[in-house]
Amino acid sequence: MVIHLSNENKFIPEWNDNAKDANPIEITYKTPTMSLYSNLIPKPSITLKMGTDGQMDGGETEMVIDNSKIVKEMVTGIKNLSFTEDGGKEVTIKDGKELFGSGVPSVFSGLVDEIGAYLQGVLNKKVVDAKN
Repeated sequence: MVIHLSNENKFIPEWNDNAKDANPIEITYKTPTMSLYSNLIPKPSITLKMGTDGQMDGGETEMVIDNSKIVKEMVTGIKNLSFTEDGGKEVTIKDGKELFGSGVPSVFSGLVDEIGAYLQGVLNKKVVDAKN
């Protein structure tokens, strides 16, 4: 079986009423690979506790989802995203790595969370969206 996939994938976030904007922010991201899947999907960490009598006495499961890592690794392009502070120079953000620059305001954390959640779904998808 030959599966034809698209190399360029796009997503328009809802953040800050973006989808309703005349010139919305558009995210371009990589088609997930097995390597990306392996590196970016969190694996649960299980800690089991043993009682003094040698019997199981509960346990804990921890799973950490790192949206910043997903966005940095998968977002290849961002269109129509810029900001200014107090009338200063306009700063344009063009990809996932630039979104985490030292001068980027934390107000963009909501955008990062939405992009990260969307891309988690893309990474976890088990069926093929084949290009016809």
